[in-house]
Amino acid sequence: MAEFSIIVPVYNVEKEIRECLDSFKNQTFGDFEVLLVDDRGTDSSIDIVREYANEDSRFKILTHEKNSGVSAARNTGLDAAQGEIIMFVDSDDWLENNALEVLHKSFGKTKSEIVMFNLWNCLPDGNKKIQSEEKHVAKEVKIEDIALAQFVGVCWNRAYRRSLLDRLNVRFPVGLIVEDSDFTFKVCSQIKSAYVIDDPLYNYRRDREGSYTTADNVQDRIIDEIEVLKNSYRYAREHGYEKKFRNYFMWLIGETTEKIISITHRRRYIIQQIHDILIEMDFPNAYKDMELKTFTFWMGGGK
Repeated sequence: MAEFSIIVPVYNVEKEIRECLDSFKNQTFGDFEVLLVDDRGTDSSIDIVREYANEDSRFKILTHEKNSGVSAARNTGLDAAQGEIIMFVDSDDWLENNALEVLHKSFGKTKSEIVMFNLWNCLPDGNKKIQSEEKHVAKEVKIEDIALAQFVGVCWNRAYRRSLLDRLNVRFPVGLIVEDSDFTFKVCSQIKSAYVIDDPLYNYRRDREGSYTTADNVQDRIIDEIEVLKNSYRYAREHGYEKKFRNYFMWLIGETTEKIISITHRRRYIIQQIHDILIEMDFPNAYKDMELKTFTFWMGGGK
């Protein structure tokens, strides 16, 4: 059984995937498996993947019958993973060569079930910029109320003990653009702390031509953000801790509402969705300290 399982959805990344795969081959810690999920792209990506799998048994190919999206691909990887520690890497990104070694040592220092790390933003001109320049000693950070916001987001700037994901039985929602937020909320809202380190271990390729960050529809993204908000609140209520994170949810509604000020397409629908979730949360009776800007926006119909 490998120490790490690295889950990589593969879809139309023939120009970038070698850098991703080479970053695994060059790891200073070699006890891992790479689960490469073929999501039925139309370029030569999977042919490149087969080269690596034929040369190295640690590279394993899982094949979808049809294109199903990144959430389904990650879920396929989770179902097959055998490692003690789970990581997600997008196939156009790559790891620093010492990433697994650093993470292995970090998990040995903490009882936390998640280790979060820093990353490099890699720009189209070839320059790299560290995500967070704030320096602090590696430490366990408690996940409480509004502090949850710093832990909900992308799934690939952290590593997870497989025992945690097995216990929670959480999977990515198929069909949503912002699938990471749904997954990371459900995981992080049920743990006490995360171990946070400064090391930039992940290289995130920004603004790749045709990638989600350049091709997404803003309205569709916000609609999905509201759907994730509703799913997260109902998940918290189902598990009996919606009151524990009430300030987090109200902050999140405020953040989402602020984003729609400049939107015209499906504006009324989006406002109605925010209205409905506020009613479901018994606002304003239970949340009289709601941010004024959100209350004014809601009551004014978004005008």
